[in-house]
Amino acid sequence: DMVTGQLREAATLEERKEHIITPEKFAKEKTVESYAEMGIYAMNETNNNPKVTKPIYVGPELGWPHGFGGHPDEFIEIVQKSRGKMAEVLMHQFNYDEDTAKRKAEVHIQGVFDTSHLGMWLNHFRRISGESEEKRMKKFNEWFMEQSEKLAKSGTVGAIQAVDSASGAHGHLPPGQGIFPVVESVNTFRKNGFKGAVISEGHEEARFGAGRILMQTW
Repeated sequence: DMVTGQLREAATLEERKEHIITPEKFAKEKTVESYAEMGIYAMNETNNNPKVTKPIYVGPELGWPHGFGGHPDEFIEIVQKSRGKMAEVLMHQFNYDEDTAKRKAEVHIQGVFDTSHLGMWLNHFRRISGESEEKRMKKFNEWFMEQSEKLAKSGTVGAIQAVDSASGAHGHLPPGQGIFPVVESVNTFRKNGFKGAVISEGHEEARFGAGRILMQTW
């Protein structure tokens, strides 16, 4: 009986293995489908709501390093694939021509670049043996700027949360009062034609003075 039960369990596991879908494949597809669906909703709301004065868009925020979407490459992938899916739906279900569908998807699916979240990658930045912290920090900030320029040129960012931090921990200091090139990052976006909102994410550090983050940013 014991052997029969084990054989039955082994057969069940084999069957599951044949039909299993990895989280990467399942979650990515669901993410793309969801943003495409919400992108169409945002487009319709923009077109039909008389109170809307600027296009509404949806999209991811550059997340924390430990989750998918926390790396700029993953963030760009989510936005681009979601736009592709939205354009596909507009063409096949709503009879949009290809150029119009792609343009609508670009307008209504955009993400948010959080500079503090990018700075959290410092905790995972490899230290070379014998390297000083100053040199490591310099190399990291060069990487920070490379990623900022890549994001700016990708055209996937609709708004920036410009906040600084004094370490690789999550923080919300006013730009220029931490250790990351936040101001330079925003300027890189502007040089690449960025015209979206630049937001001062003024919470968590407010205990040092109400409104300090926003006022110091100004």
